[in-house]
Amino acid sequence: MKIKLNKILAFSLLVILASCTKVIDVDLNDANQRIVIDGVISYSHYDSTHLNAFVKLTRTGSYYTSNEFDTISDADLFINDKAGNTYHLDYYGKGQFRNPLIPMGSSFDEYELSGSIEGTEISSKSILPQMVKIDSIGAYALGFGPHGKDHLTAVCFFTDIPGEKNYYRLKISVNKAYYSSLYISRDDGQDGDQIAFPFFQIPINPLDTIHISLLTMDEASFEYYKVLSQNIGGGGFSAAPGNPVSNIEGDAIGVFTAQTRSIMTYIAK
Repeated sequence: MKIKLNKILAFSLLVILASCTKVIDVDLNDANQRIVIDGVISYSHYDSTHLNAFVKLTRTGSYYTSNEFDTISDADLFINDKAGNTYHLDYYGKGQFRNPLIPMGSSFDEYELSGSIEGTEISSKSILPQMVKIDSIGAYALGFGPHGKDHLTAVCFFTDIPGEKNYYRLKISVNKAYYSSLYISRDDGQDGDQIAFPFFQIPINPLDTIHISLLTMDEASFEYYKVLSQNIGGGGFSAAPGNPVSNIEGDAIGVFTAQTRSIMTYIAK
């Protein structure tokens, strides 16, 4: 238990150090609306032989508080793989486009999102990283943090891949209630080590069911989510608001990212 608490304390220090970053402010008001792409290709929910491509289209007027009136339906989108195969994304309503049947590739394969949105041609590329699996999940009375000793704190443990820079995003639900905050991490100073990621802002009680997804992604995607988390006050990397750096080519902003996913469920004790 002492070792795990030390890992949590070390991670907390890294979060504080990583908060110092320069952000360029860009006007994101309603008068200067632009197309926003939130695209991902990751392991499919349906089977282990396919990837699931998902894209949501909105406008910058809804950058922080999107609703169905700000979504975009007029688009023709495709996923292209390294072999030259092309897969169409079907429209599912509310700005959402999907194809859950992209054939599975290998780590470091490149995928491209391309097509047109309201007549605007766009493209973006991302490389599928290696998978990092969750080692374990726990819930601890840490004695520090916003809840002190009144509640438990959920912690996800995973082992970093040595010899390379790695970037992570985590998602959590408690008793099937999903928390939409952006939780991100990187392996600064922890190359090849086991990383402890605590969810300080979420109070956990005994017998709560905790469900966590661990996503790996490339550096461009991490930088996008880092600045986005600063804007919405989540993820632990606090700084002045700014516009996330986009990896989209064309008259649009946003991100397209290839991700792996490891999931685990734990009942707090």
